Amino acid sequence: MIFLKEVLNEICLLLETYKGRDKEPDRYLAQLGVLTNVIDQIYYPIEKMAWLAEHKLVSGINNSRWDTASSICWVLSIYLTLVK
Repeated sequence: MIFLKEVLNEICLLLETYKGRDKEPDRYLAQLGVLTNVIDQIYYPIEKMAWLAEHKLVSGINNSRWDTASSICWVLSIYLTLVK
């Protein structure tokens, strides 16, 4: 039940990223902003799983894959922010 609540909260936060995008001076900038927010929303749970696996709080998970995925999301987010 708590997991479902967290997922619904993340969806609501993701939908909030679309609000105010019509005020951007360019459609391209608005799309970059939304894409950056989507990547940020994906990054947080991946980073949490990588941290849990690194500290051996979860068993049977390959830490290197989660760590690589979180690093890719982090770099993409920074890159898109700089492009914007």
